[in-house]
Amino acid sequence: MSETAEAFNEIRVGRRLPRLQELSLVAIIAVLCVVLSYFGWRDAPPGYANLFLNPDNLIDGIATPMSVYAIMAVGATCVIITAGIDISVGAIFALSALVAAAVLQEMPRDASVWVVIPVAVAVPAVVGTLCGLVNGALVVVLRIQYHGMRTTSRHHSANAASGANWKLGAQIFRKAS
Repeated sequence: MSETAEAFNEIRVGRRLPRLQELSLVAIIAVLCVVLSYFGWRDAPPGYANLFLNPDNLIDGIATPMSVYAIMAVGATCVIITAGIDISVGAIFALSALVAAAVLQEMPRDASVWVVIPVAVAVPAVVGTLCGLVNGALVVVLRIQYHGMRTTSRHHSANAASGANWKLGAQIFRKAS
């Protein structure tokens, strides 16, 4: 077989139809959208648009939270690709959010947006990075399993939420509930 024919066969194999798994996921998402759209239309009060298919719900209720989950999934994917399972991501995410909330509550109310936004981005990024570095160091140096790291991370975020380590942690938790 000539080189051209082999190259053509490789291209043709790369363009094959999606497997049944991918198609079934697309079908499930489509069915879910149809069902939610129907119930959003049916349950909407008279004179209101569809409760599901409206910009407020699609952007604020679906797209915004999904972007946060997608960012977390990228980090988890990197760990899984390197033959590990890191299930401490949620606990570190909660800890980072609590620390950021505590820092933002301590800022003056008349603080400039040019100060608040960088702090709101940098604080959770630094906390998450530090927790990730500590987790990575403990796993590599001390050979602690990932499951133990999840327990440690969850313990620290639970302490933060209950106010055991930070005076503002309990206030934040009480205000949220």
